[in-house]
Amino acid sequence: MTLDLTPILHAVIILASTLITLYVIPFIKQKVEASKLQNIIGWVETLVACADQIFERQQGAEKKAYVLERLQAILEEHKLTIDIKALEDLIEAEVLRLHSELKAEGVIE
Repeated sequence: MTLDLTPILHAVIILASTLITLYVIPFIKQKVEASKLQNIIGWVETLVACADQIFERQQGAEKKAYVLERLQAILEEHKLTIDIKALEDLIEAEVLRLHSELKAEGVIE
């Protein structure tokens, strides 16, 4: 008498593929999305600092336009999309962080 393991093997394969679909793929996607967001935040930090060096302090609108324009070009180059409002929020948060840092150092009032 031989034991037919085909149904058990079939069930194990179905279970494994279900677990991969439910847990592994979303986990990988989440990690990739987090990595992309970290890249975007890094670009925002760099561009805000760059704009702060290029433009006069009173030229806030020009600084923001410069950062948005350059950031959109970088995102297009990397085939990434993000809502413009989210980009503006990231920029404003970085400007606030930079100004707080500069005030703490006594560079600006």
